[in-house]
Parts: sequence; C-alpha cells; structure tokens
Amino acid sequence: MKKFFCLLFLLTSLSAYSQTLKSSGIIVGAGRGVTSYSLPHSVADVPVSIDKANSYFKSKLALELGYRFRLQPTKSRFFYDIDLLAGYNRQEYGANFMLGKNATYAGPSGTIDTFSASVAGAVNYTIVKGLSVGIGVQPTYSFSGAKAFDIPLFATVAYNLKYVELAFSYKQGLLTNYKVNPFENLRLSQWQFSVYVPLFKN
Repeated sequence: MKKFFCLLFLLTSLSAYSQTLKSSGIIVGAGRGVTSYSLPHSVADVPVSIDKANSYFKSKLALELGYRFRLQPTKSRFFYDIDLLAGYNRQEYGANFMLGKNATYAGPSGTIDTFSASVAGAVNYTIVKGLSVGIGVQPTYSFSGAKAFDIPLFATVAYNLKYVELAFSYKQGLLTNYKVNPFENLRLSQWQFSVYVPLFKN
C-alpha cells in the first residue's frame, strides 16, 4: 500500500512540473476482462488429476469511475493524463477433477467480486484534430475479492467531441500474484470503452 501511494505522489508531482493543466473532469469506463491461467496436472496429496478441458476462469464485467487531470504544454501535440480511479471486476471460475478415464467430479467454483483503487498515467499524441492515441501504466491495488497488486500497461485510441471524449483501450496486466486455488499464474487483461467529461477547461 505504501508503494502505491508513493508512486501516486511521484506521478502527480512529475507530471504537474512544467506542464499546463488543460482540463479536468469525470471519467467513466466499462468493459470486459480476459484472464489467462495455468493448471497443474494434479492436486498435491490427492490422487486425482485436473480436467483442464472443463475447468474455467472468466472475467465477466469490469467497471471504472474516477477523476482525470489533463496536462498539455503550449503548442504541443503531446498531452498527459493522470486518472484517479475506483474499479470493480466480476470473475467466475470452476475446476473439475478426474478420478479415472470416465469418472469426473466438480471441484471448487464460485464468483469473485473485486474492488480496486488505482492511478493511471498516460502519454498521448494528437494525430489530427480530435483524434489521439496514447500509452500508459496503471498501478492497481485490489483490496477485496482477489486481493493483489498489479501494474498493467495500456494503449488507448480516443476521439474528442469537444464536450466529451470517447475512448477505447486495452490493458495488459504484468504480474501473476492473484491466487485462486487450484489456478496458477493468473494474469488479468481488459478491454474497455470510456467517456471523459471535462468539468473544468483552461
């Protein structure tokens, strides 16, 4: 948790230095995640093997709500976003085991509702008026559900409609510290559609 707040302070300080606040406002995002994972061939101390074909771990819904600060140097095509975000992610999982060639039984299964807090920093470039692309990083701390810390990278394509900005982004998690037995090496990624509504413009 200390690392998270230190990184937040560092990103805010570095971006604010020598930059001009262009706008700030609310950002709302919704999308769906993708979870990659691996499964062991068997469970320790249990004489069964895992039925990988019929086991699953799926991310169903991802939501984000937060506040954005946009900074842009004078007469530059580059601009920078700092987002303070709260997130929600729903995941479903199920593991099945095989006792023999034709005998199977259901193992652990359930739904995980994960709430998180994050700060995202992005570098963006205006291609033509209104259309921009960007890349960034989003350190995220999940404090309920699948508790973990991750540092996803993301890429964004956005179009500014003057009063709102619409964006599509893809986010790829880097760490595999989510733990849900018997799943291993869980890595989260996510695609998302978001709307940025500036409340202040300079």
